[in-house]
Amino acid sequence: MYITHEPENDIGYIYFKKKKMKIKETITINDVNIDIATDGSVLGIELMNANDQIGKKIIYKNQKTQQEITL
Repeated sequence: MYITHEPENDIGYIYFKKKKMKIKETITINDVNIDIATDGSVLGIELMNANDQIGKKIIYKNQKTQQEITL
């Protein structure tokens, strides 16, 4: 999984798959777009107005070690 952010458009994207797969459909709920692959898995989540939705900082927490990193 990895996260990108386009500051000029304030769009964040959370990728769940590394390889490129074809999008079967996109489900939109308010300012969130969920991309679904042809096999039914979630490819990623797009956040419009990302700063409003997640705040100005992101905290990554390793569930195994409980270590937190602020991005």
